[in-house]
Amino acid sequence: MSASTADASNAAAGDRFPYAWALVLVVVHLALLVHFLPPSLVFGKEPITGDDYDLHIGQVWRVVEGLDGWGKSWVYDAKQFAGKPAGVISDAGSKAWELWTFAGWKLGLHRGTAFNTFVLLAFLLAPLLPFVAARLFGLNRRAALLTATLASALWYFDSFAHWLWWVG
Repeated sequence: MSASTADASNAAAGDRFPYAWALVLVVVHLALLVHFLPPSLVFGKEPITGDDYDLHIGQVWRVVEGLDGWGKSWVYDAKQFAGKPAGVISDAGSKAWELWTFAGWKLGLHRGTAFNTFVLLAFLLAPLLPFVAARLFGLNRRAALLTATLASALWYFDSFAHWLWWVG
């Protein structure tokens, strides 16, 4: 084998390395996702509950009710915020979740399942968004993959991140 053939072979192997790395990252991330967020929990009809999820369920349900019944993202709830409409300011951080749930429900998903799939989306985006951000900052493919790998590891193995999954 000539030197140029060996160089070409090494270059081809180097070009394939990021793809292999990305494949391993996706497989490991999805395996951990299934462990920490079982499909039976995501695709069940009951919304994920506990701590901060209970707050978001109330917010999302009110907005879904408002959009479905009156075409508005707010409702008046005399039992909460007496004298003020619910779904206007206090849930500003949940608007995407509310619209996602409403859209999923209108597309035929059970309301609880639609709510849960937003959590699934957050888990799926955990390594992807840092990868895209790294590429937009001009990092090469390997550096962006390292960023995504570290983001995935942080998402699954950092105790503070785990705490935020449940308390917001």
